Amino acid sequence: MPKLLNGLYLFSQDDYLTESQVVKIKKNHLILFQSNHHYAKEVNSYYPFDGGLSWVNGTLHKDLPQPICQVAAISFTRYEKKVVAVLNPADKRKRRNTMLYSVFRLMKGKHLVKSS
Repeated sequence: MPKLLNGLYLFSQDDYLTESQVVKIKKNHLILFQSNHHYAKEVNSYYPFDGGLSWVNGTLHKDLPQPICQVAAISFTRYEKKVVAVLNPADKRKRRNTMLYSVFRLMKGKHLVKSS
């Protein structure tokens, strides 16, 4: 097994990472969006509390279906607020009907998505 510095290995039947994207909300606030092989077929996200050395609080999002293909997340400023948008297919079984969601809608109340 390779040496790992400042991190953790995930060994779980539910964590089959295929790709991921990290976006910055504001200084030291990051979100990782994971395209994965979880049986729920939903996008998973994780949050670091140490600047990105480790990732915790994995959350599956019912509003973000994941048919095992690319997921895109981008951070930008709109009306003087930081926003993260996620672009993904709108079907759990097929790669069709692209949708765009604001992370503020999905994670309302989470400390990492408050506007800066």
